[in-house]
Amino acid sequence: MLWPAGSRATKLLLQNKSLSYLLLTCILCLLISFGGLWLINYDSQQQQQQFIRYHGQIVNKLTVNQLATTMANKDLIGMQSLLQRLAQQKSIANAIIYDVDNTVIVQSGIISSQPLVSHQSFTTPIAMDNSLLGSLTTTINIEFKPNSWLLLVIVVGSLLPFILLSRYVFKIRLTPKSIAPNLSNGIEKNTEVSTKNKDIHTYGLLLIQIHDLDKISKQLNAQARNNEFKTLDKLLKNSLTLYSGEKIALNQGCIVLKFRDEDKDKYIFNATCCAYLLLEAAKKMRLFLKLSATLYSSSNIISLQQEIPQLINLSHADKILINNSDLDYHLMEERLIFEEIEDSHFIKVVGFSERYQKLLENQLRYLLSVN
Repeated sequence: MLWPAGSRATKLLLQNKSLSYLLLTCILCLLISFGGLWLINYDSQQQQQQFIRYHGQIVNKLTVNQLATTMANKDLIGMQSLLQRLAQQKSIANAIIYDVDNTVIVQSGIISSQPLVSHQSFTTPIAMDNSLLGSLTTTINIEFKPNSWLLLVIVVGSLLPFILLSRYVFKIRLTPKSIAPNLSNGIEKNTEVSTKNKDIHTYGLLLIQIHDLDKISKQLNAQARNNEFKTLDKLLKNSLTLYSGEKIALNQGCIVLKFRDEDKDKYIFNATCCAYLLLEAAKKMRLFLKLSATLYSSSNIISLQQEIPQLINLSHADKILINNSDLDYHLMEERLIFEEIEDSHFIKVVGFSERYQKLLENQLRYLLSVN
C-alpha cells in the first residue's frame, strides 16, 4: 500500500475510480520507463564495447607495423616512446612487448597483478621479413559508462506523475500564516563558509649524489673527469627517457631528477627503477664516480634547498633509499625487496621481484650497449 489503510488518500482513491486509474497508470509508466532505460543501457553497452574492441585491434595492428623496425634494431627507447604514446589513450590500460621467449622487454601503463573483468587483452605478433621478433599485448578497458543525464531525465519524468497525483490528493496549499512560524522557529542560518581544498600535486624527487668529488678531482686529470661526466650524462638521458623523468637541478653535488604521474606509487616505482639502472650501469662500466640515490615525494621544490643536506647525511654509496611516508606497502612488496632503516623514515632497496628484475636486466644491457 502506498498510503496507510483508513487514511484520507485511501478513502479518496476508493471513492474516485479515476484517481485509482491514474495511480495505476503512474506505476505502469514508472515500470516501463525503467525497463526502457535498462534496454537502452544494454544496447549502448554492447555497441560501446564492440567499438572499443574493434578500436583495440586496429590500434594493435598499426602499432605493430611501427614496432617492427625499432624491435629489429633493438631500440628500447624507441619502443618505450611508442608504448607511452599508446598508453596515453583513455581506453588503453597498458601495453607490453614480449620477445620470442615470451619475456617482457618494454611495458607502459598500469599493470594489475590480477586481470580485471572490465579489461580485455589483444596480442599481435611482431614480424619482419617472415621472421618472428616477438609480440605486442594491449589491454583495453571495456568498462561501460552509462549516460547519467539520460538516467536523470527518465527518473524525473517517471516521478512527475506521482508528484502531480500527490498534490491533487492532498490539495497542498501553503499560506503565509503557516510558513511564518516555521521561518522564525525552525530555520537557523549557518554562517560558516565551506571551502574546497585545492588539489595538491605531488611528484617524486630523486637525488643522485656523487660521492668523494674532491678525491676524484685529485685522482683524475681534467680530460678523464670530463669523460666520466659525459658518460654519466648520457646514462642519465637514456634512463630518464625509459622512465619518463626529467633533470631539474644540479645542487650541492647532487643531480635532482623529477618524476610525475597521477598515481603516486607509479612515479615512485619509476624513479626507483631509474635509480637502479644508473647505479648498476655506473658499476658495470667501472666509473670512478660513486653514486647513491635518495627518493622522496614533495609538492614544493622551494623546500629542496633545506632538505638536501639532511638527505645527503642519510645516503650511502651504491644504495637506493626511499622515504616510506604514505607508501602503499602491499603494492611495494609485490614489486620491491627492501629493508627498513631503524630510527628513520626511509627504506633501503635490496632488489626487485623476479618479473621486474628481468625487465631491468634487459634495460641495463641496452644502456651498456649504447654508452
